[in-house]
Amino acid sequence: MVEKAIIIGLDGVIPGWIERFIKEGRAPHTEELIKRGVSAEAIPCIPAATATNWTTIATGAWPGTHGIAGGNVTHLPGEPLDRTHTGFREYEDAVPSEAEYLWDAVERAGKKCIIIKYPVGWPPTIRNGIVVHGRGGGPGRGFFEVLPNTCFSTIAYRGAIKVELSQASGWSNLPQSHSKPLETEISLTPTRHGGGQGTRYRILIIDSRGKGYDRVLICRSKDAGEAVTELSVGEWSRWIYDGNFKVNRFYTGAYPTEEGKQLTVTYRFKLIELSPDGRRFTLYCSEVEPTEGFTYPPSIAKEIIKNVGPIIERQGYDAYRMRWIDDETFMDLQKYEAEWMANAATYLMRKYDWNLLMMQVHHFDYAEHLFLKYVDPVDQGYDAERYPPERYWSMLKRDYEFLDEMIGAIIDEAGEDTLIVVVGDHGQCPVKNMVNVEQILADAGLINFEIDVRGQKVIDWSSTKAYPTMPCNIFVNLEGRDPDGIVREGEEYERVRDQIIDALYNAKDPRTGERLIALAMRREDAKSFGLYGDRVGDVIYMTATGYGGGHGTMMPTAKIGTGSYTTVLIMAGPGVKEGIRISRPVWLTSVAPTVAYLLGVPMPAQAEGAILYEALETATIREK
Repeated sequence: MVEKAIIIGLDGVIPGWIERFIKEGRAPHTEELIKRGVSAEAIPCIPAATATNWTTIATGAWPGTHGIAGGNVTHLPGEPLDRTHTGFREYEDAVPSEAEYLWDAVERAGKKCIIIKYPVGWPPTIRNGIVVHGRGGGPGRGFFEVLPNTCFSTIAYRGAIKVELSQASGWSNLPQSHSKPLETEISLTPTRHGGGQGTRYRILIIDSRGKGYDRVLICRSKDAGEAVTELSVGEWSRWIYDGNFKVNRFYTGAYPTEEGKQLTVTYRFKLIELSPDGRRFTLYCSEVEPTEGFTYPPSIAKEIIKNVGPIIERQGYDAYRMRWIDDETFMDLQKYEAEWMANAATYLMRKYDWNLLMMQVHHFDYAEHLFLKYVDPVDQGYDAERYPPERYWSMLKRDYEFLDEMIGAIIDEAGEDTLIVVVGDHGQCPVKNMVNVEQILADAGLINFEIDVRGQKVIDWSSTKAYPTMPCNIFVNLEGRDPDGIVREGEEYERVRDQIIDALYNAKDPRTGERLIALAMRREDAKSFGLYGDRVGDVIYMTATGYGGGHGTMMPTAKIGTGSYTTVLIMAGPGVKEGIRISRPVWLTSVAPTVAYLLGVPMPAQAEGAILYEALETATIREK
């Protein structure tokens, strides 16, 4: 039995890539952990997506038991077939897990937990431990942010706020400028938490050396002597703490909602570009994040910000995708996140009592989503001339170096008497082509829709027999169960399910003739994959390898090019064998039971996975 255990979750890691990074000497801490412990290829649950699999890791239960069965979304019986709920617990319409979490089982045994940025970890369910944030990533916006990251530019970048520069007038305390100063104005106004009031800045642009415009002053008024920050191209501002923000409805998911809440927020700027002639100007602003509401107990938020630094939630993913920021700025944000996670974990480990620390790091998954298509020739987006693979491999390698340094810092702080577990939720694969399941069903006459004047699809439920409500899940529009149900139970229901399966298997890639669907089956046949209950579809499908997205709908064992849907499991510490590679695949359902066993606490109440006895010193194992 061990007194302390740490689970470090790495979202989206690909086993083959980690092996590559180790061989290149970029991951010494990961390599050492493997050498002194047990490693295995881990198989994600279906769908191989974030919310489903981090819930499985935390509960030890299959999706049919914990109920997060649609990847990052879940459908509830009796609701319209096009309605889903997020699989991340913090939102008001979220569907919580129906299985107990490992941290609750540990607390039930009288021990204490620290949970940091673990998806499905917020709002807190423990009462005697610490929870920081609660969503490591996933699609859409950050949960706590008051305003997403923003770009102000004279260039019409997608999603950026266009600004115009004009000759400055009415300023006091102007610094020396060899060209006539330019000015513009920007506003940071809340778009989350019901909107509200924010901050306006005056921007002054000067030519400080007589070689063209090169400096930007960000001021609250037209007084250059009271600039908040002054930047050259490539420079970040300090973190700005701003008490001028007021949101209409401050919702955290854990504490009572506050109407008209005055907030102190944090953010920082970076000057991305400024041409000497002043025609090109791009200013990036990080997410505007509150300084409260994201921890349990509430007082931990101020401690974290003071001793570790402000949180960020999306680590530059959207900004890079929309071309607001350059490679180096993206890497700045990735590095900040890895260092923040290491520092937050080690600070809390040193100061507070704990027995289980669970954390998840999401930024490497973002990097994969952005760059996999540029480094793997199998992917439909691969274009070596336009997007040199070496450029993107360089960023991916640096990004994993950040993760490895984080792992090393946490291991050093934990000491040799602590169980260390590193685990991923899924890998990623290059995409040969996307799969439009809705169109497949429409072509088979199972969905009827029209396009309205806004260009949006409008489903005609009176003549629609089936709908792909969630990834991997198709629901029959069943009479008596679904609000607009038209398919009768019995023979018609079975006939429609046969039509769905036939349509899926007959769908082929028009370019290659390859089948788009690897497996399609009735709900009752999916039990062997851990999918059952009324939250799963009437037909379950999985797309063929290389089809249907970087992760989510392919078979959990899919491998193509440099990619893999499988992920990693590494364990080291007291009670764990040394230098062993488990030759068989390991299911993610085994993580929680094994950690609970080593901690000497009951496993989570609904856990179904097996304890990995073969990884433990008391058992024998076949070496690979």
